[in-house]
Amino acid sequence: MKSMLAFLIALGLAAPAFANPIPPCALVVDPDKAGTNVRDAPSGRIVDVIPYASAGSPDKSKMRRHVTLLSSEGKWLKVRYSGGEGYVHQSMLGICVESPDKGTPAALLAAPRSGSKPIGRIGYGTRARPLAFTIQNGSDTYLNIEILEGPLKGATGWLNAWDAESNPYGGCWQR
Repeated sequence: MKSMLAFLIALGLAAPAFANPIPPCALVVDPDKAGTNVRDAPSGRIVDVIPYASAGSPDKSKMRRHVTLLSSEGKWLKVRYSGGEGYVHQSMLGICVESPDKGTPAALLAAPRSGSKPIGRIGYGTRARPLAFTIQNGSDTYLNIEILEGPLKGATGWLNAWDAESNPYGGCWQR
């Protein structure tokens, strides 16, 4: 009985963690072979460099270019990467637009919330740049993105983070 009670207590304590949103990810797409600067603050001093990796680089090198978005300040995104945390300019990051159903284009929304008016539909595998992100209702994460190709090129809007893919092992940035 005590072990069952301990299990239920542990489950109750862990349950709130499942309600928390998963932070969105991005891929460092900077083509500079010298690597991508990581700064201690927006426009701050350089504290690290994320190494360059091409499509033909070893998988370990590519994984170092996969970052978790923590916050946004103007045109800078605070990221967590294999070397720590710091700020990277939004122009150095990219995502691939996906959708849970690969045959259905993802919706580019006017506002970061479920039921928002769609600006348009984005085809599977479209390249985009993350500009910012927000978490709504404590669980839904939306990325503010700029579309970089296709019929909506140049458009900005909001994408549910579930429709963003940043896999460094494949995806639209590796073609």
